[in-house]
Amino acid sequence: MDLLNNKDTEKLLNAKNDIFVSLYMPTFHSGRKVTQNPIRLKNLFSCTEEKLLACGIDEKQISNILRPAEKLYKTSVFWQYQKNGLALFLSWGYFQYFRLPISVEEISVVSENCFHLMPLLELQNVNQKFYLLAFSQNKIRFFKASHFDIRQIKLGDAPKNFQQALNLDEQKREIQVKTQPRGQRGGRTAMFHGHGGEDDSIELLAQYCRIIDKAIHQKIKGKTFPLILACDDKLFPIYRDANTYPYLVKEVWVSGNPDKLKPEQLNESAYNKLKSQFMLPQKKALEQYNQLMNTDRTSDKIEEILPAAFYGKVAQLFIAQDSHLWGKYDKDAEKIDIHSKAQHCDEDLLNLCAIQTHNHGGEIFVLNPDKMPNNSSIAALFRY
Repeated sequence: MDLLNNKDTEKLLNAKNDIFVSLYMPTFHSGRKVTQNPIRLKNLFSCTEEKLLACGIDEKQISNILRPAEKLYKTSVFWQYQKNGLALFLSWGYFQYFRLPISVEEISVVSENCFHLMPLLELQNVNQKFYLLAFSQNKIRFFKASHFDIRQIKLGDAPKNFQQALNLDEQKREIQVKTQPRGQRGGRTAMFHGHGGEDDSIELLAQYCRIIDKAIHQKIKGKTFPLILACDDKLFPIYRDANTYPYLVKEVWVSGNPDKLKPEQLNESAYNKLKSQFMLPQKKALEQYNQLMNTDRTSDKIEEILPAAFYGKVAQLFIAQDSHLWGKYDKDAEKIDIHSKAQHCDEDLLNLCAIQTHNHGGEIFVLNPDKMPNNSSIAALFRY
């Protein structure tokens, strides 16, 4: 299984069962440390067996749960295609694993309520999807991307470049290529001129942009991911005026000629431009929390937040990155037992809060500890 997507996460969030096993480990994909991967996974299985036994699961049942995954650490081919982390989820008749683009804490969690999904929720916070159009007069490339992934999308019958788009060869239009300096580094860009001079040139480029826009609009009509451009500064306003996709990013773009940039380089530049936009929901939620602090609309106490999450009262939940709060929760009695260290059959109460918040339509933000309200490990903004 490759990188997980939102649908995969949704399935895990809504899974129903009476035992849930979640395993996470960092992985190495090059160098001598690669040989540590199967050993670490085998050790995780041993740890998990002990936890399942402590929860009253007999050895035969444990074998049935873990057997599908045990083949992995014995399969050398599997370890040849790793990323930075590995997540495995097991239950009665269920097994799924995902290679992760981020390194994760090595941990085994056995729960009677839900999978441990905090690392995946953290990944979702920084892995929003977007479209990227990289184009010049010589080349057109279109991508679907996220922070950790970029894939080129074919645009059907779209032209390959400016000349093909306007059938310049067939029309035998007289075009003069005039180069002029651009940027502080002395880069140069080609400008096409017909008989009408500068105005004619701009109109030709506008036609080119409208043709590209039509191809893109047909491909992603109805989608809502932002579209960011990578192009020369002079092309940007021309394309912006020709655009019909409602979610074009009009404030920023990747400036310069993108033709020589690899997809990974384009992705990094585009994500850095979009990062502040992706962080806006979190910023607004924190501002609202601070405005309502010390009222009954906010709390940083697990004893108040966890029952509220089960009742669907939590609108926005903030959890400190890499934090755990081990214990047990009796939903009927609304009783919480918190332990300084994980005990048998304990679960991470922060994770339980997050899943209940999600299942009732709330938002979850995983923050650096220094950005948490009151330096707490959890905080919530209530709907009422």
